[in-house]
Amino acid sequence: MKIDKIEHIKLYTNEIEGHMVLSIVHMDENSKEYENNSFLSSRELKILSQLKHANGKRSYQLGRFAAKKAFQQYGCDKELDKIEIKNGIFEQPYIDQAGNVELSLSHCENVAIAAVYDKCFIAGVDVEKIRIHNYNTLDRILTDKERNMLQSNNIDKYSFVTSLWSIKEALSKCLKTGFTLSPEIMEVSDINLIEYNLYTGAFLNFGQYKYYCAIANGLTWSIVIPKKTSILYKSGGIFFI
Repeated sequence: MKIDKIEHIKLYTNEIEGHMVLSIVHMDENSKEYENNSFLSSRELKILSQLKHANGKRSYQLGRFAAKKAFQQYGCDKELDKIEIKNGIFEQPYIDQAGNVELSLSHCENVAIAAVYDKCFIAGVDVEKIRIHNYNTLDRILTDKERNMLQSNNIDKYSFVTSLWSIKEALSKCLKTGFTLSPEIMEVSDINLIEYNLYTGAFLNFGQYKYYCAIANGLTWSIVIPKKTSILYKSGGIFFI
């Protein structure tokens, strides 16, 4: 398990200012399971032992490791095995006894991303692998307007449908509903290129939110935040790429 990047981000509006830590971790693609589980609590180890499939075990390990590393960087002085990640009513992850701190988490095959941020803000993150064989399945969650946007954007259709799926996943995490909402309700209203492979836009029915989406290395990365929130990366760079 390797930490690819830790980024401290300033969140702010005209009225309030806050802090976010984003972490990205990955596991070697040839590793079926990470053997050193010293970062898991006793409860988490029990859950891990009950998972039957290698992919499920790997995702669980990656997600917990990314979230705990982000929380430590945020300011928690606990050892990793003393930090516990639990799931809410819609399976949304949260950090137990974390006070005024929120968590958004996503994992895909051998990579995970976690965002830990001040509770006065809202954010959702997601990462998805771009797979050609998933095209027909993901295309079915698009609206006609969204399909029309493909024609006016220089994005290949596989990256396009995966990115819209990822953007909607990130929005559902902001709303804390997961995909209990219809994907059509979370319709993306526009896609605007900021710079190389980095896009931004908004939502037809959730106009109070905006998204940023990056396509890189066969993956699509998304973050959704309230429209009136600004973000400032302390490194001055683009986090995902």
